[in-house]
Amino acid sequence: MVVVKRYIAPSRLATLVDRPGGKRREEAIADATRNLESVRGSSMDVIEELVAEIERRCGNCVTAPLAERPAIEYVANQIITLAGTFGLLPLSEACKRLCDLVSAAEMRPELLARPLAIHARAIRLLAPKSVALDATSAMLLLSELRKVLEHFGVPMPKEAKVD
Repeated sequence: MVVVKRYIAPSRLATLVDRPGGKRREEAIADATRNLESVRGSSMDVIEELVAEIERRCGNCVTAPLAERPAIEYVANQIITLAGTFGLLPLSEACKRLCDLVSAAEMRPELLARPLAIHARAIRLLAPKSVALDATSAMLLLSELRKVLEHFGVPMPKEAKVD
């Protein structure tokens, strides 16, 4: 009979959590929020650069940039991450719809160009340094993007609630 012993190495986080003292949960959250706010400005600049990259890659499309699909998805995913981190949910949702469109383009590449340009313009409207849209306008914009995707037969998840 073979006996197997398992050894789970302690992680740094587990060691710190088990250590007496330290910060209370509320203090740790407050510190994390302050740290996040300290990088908000530079993160908004990065989002602007990424939005400009989306526009460059697909904002003036006349024909479908098939070779650009992986790069467009990569940049859109970066925006989704940053926008979600800073509570820019309409921007994040618009980029998710762009990713849905790019993924569906593998089946119907001839339909990609114009919807890509529409999504790039919508993302620009929702960008943090653009003129701020109120919540109603942002929801209307997202619902219109959804209609574009539905028109081209792109499968969509249930509507996300964006405040």
